This record gives sequence, C-alpha cells and structure tokens, in this order.
Amino acid sequence: IIRPVAEEAGTQRTNPWGGTQLQLVVKNPGSFEIKNNIATIVLESNLRVTGTADHPDVNGTLTLQEGTLHYLGSDFQITEGRVEFTPGNKNPVINFIAEENIPQQSTIPTHVVRVQVSGRLSNLQIAYSSTPAESKEDIISLIAFGLTRDELKNSGRSRQSLTTGVLAEEIAGLIERPLTRATGL
Repeated sequence: IIRPVAEEAGTQRTNPWGGTQLQLVVKNPGSFEIKNNIATIVLESNLRVTGTADHPDVNGTLTLQEGTLHYLGSDFQITEGRVEFTPGNKNPVINFIAEENIPQQSTIPTHVVRVQVSGRLSNLQIAYSSTPAESKEDIISLIAFGLTRDELKNSGRSRQSLTTGVLAEEIAGLIERPLTRATGL
C-alpha cells in the first residue's frame, strides 16, 4: 500500500506524487484518434513532458493527419491542424482550418467556406472566409441555410421579425459560444 507521508498539523495536504520528476516522450505516427459528437480527428504526436507531476512542462507538437468537424448540420473537412507547445509556456499556439463545400442551389454558385481557429489558447481568434468572397454574416448564413443573407431574403424563406443580419449574428454567437466555453475565453 502506498500512502502519503504524514503531514505536520495545520498544513494543507498535497499530491503525494506532485514532486515526481517527469521525463516522458510521447510519439505516435498518426494513430491517436479522437471521436465525439463534435469532431473525428486523427493526430500525430511528438511531445516531450518534463518538470514534475504538479508542474509538467510540455514541448512539441500535435499535428492533424485527418479530421472532420460536425458543425451546424454540416461536415467540415479539417484541412490543417496543429497545436504547438513551447517549454515554460502552458499556453499553446493553435491553428486549425476547416472547409466545407456549400452545395449549389438553383442559380447560386457553389461556395467553399473556411473557418480558421488560431492563436494562443488563451486568446483564440475565429476567422471566416469563402470562395467566392462573402462577408462574415453571409458566410454564416451560407453555413446555416445554404444561402447568403440577400438570397435568403429574396427567397422568401425569412419572414420572421428578425432581419437576416441579426439572425446571422445570432448564429455566429451559437458557433463561437461553445469555443468560448471550452477555452474559458
């Protein structure tokens, strides 16, 4: 039986393994798979973990091999993905790009929509782009409805009291809120 060493009266109990020195190398060739209701991704890892169990220090990268992001009823292909850890910094740099082809509807040309999440974990930025180029609100409308705001307005589908611009902003909030909650931003 392993037990922590008896503590002096009045001291706060700490992790008995907290001072354990770490010298770990975590490498895999792309067989580390994460699968849930949000995404399916396969990662390659090349990490070194040093420090102590209480204060681990991670150095290296996690690189996406392949992946799909399940988002607002669409499956985005993750085309790039990398998480970089630097020694002494518990705030990794993240860069993920996912894209989806929005199907052609009547006379509307096909759009390729891209979502990029990048920056330090504590300050992630989300950028939207498309081909052909559209505004952020139109890109969100394309993701949600398959139509730009003007096309949605002209189609007669949007007869709610909210304007399509406000609706697109609300959808943007729905898209960005889970990321905010997950990262504590």
